Amino acid sequence: MEDYFYTKTHKYFFIDKNILVSEILPNIDFTLEELEKNNEYRRNLIGENQVCFLVDIRNIKSINYETREAARKEAESGIYIAIALLVENSVSKLIAGIALGFNKPNVPIKIFDNQEQAVSWLNEYSISDEKTQKYA
Repeated sequence: MEDYFYTKTHKYFFIDKNILVSEILPNIDFTLEELEKNNEYRRNLIGENQVCFLVDIRNIKSINYETREAARKEAESGIYIAIALLVENSVSKLIAGIALGFNKPNVPIKIFDNQEQAVSWLNEYSISDEKTQKYA
């Protein structure tokens, strides 16, 4: 059974030992303030561990440049082994790809429209249980 953790804008849970999933709740205008609150929440959730991060952005309503740039910097914080972005369709995939092309973080990152493929890709980056948060 998965444990779910909620903030005002996200649902979080762990799968496959060290993959943290972040699902943006429906119709969210994702602001810098909400990003900062979620960054702090995630750090408290994973502690000193490194995780692979699956970010489901299919429900996002909007995000501005400042918030996207802060999210990119968070991706480079050293707590993420690899990041998979889950998008709704080819249009959002194209937009995410363009954004990443201009501001590519220094961590492996890939865009998917299928959650199983995203999890499979993240599993390629899994590290030993001693260094990861384990919720099984």
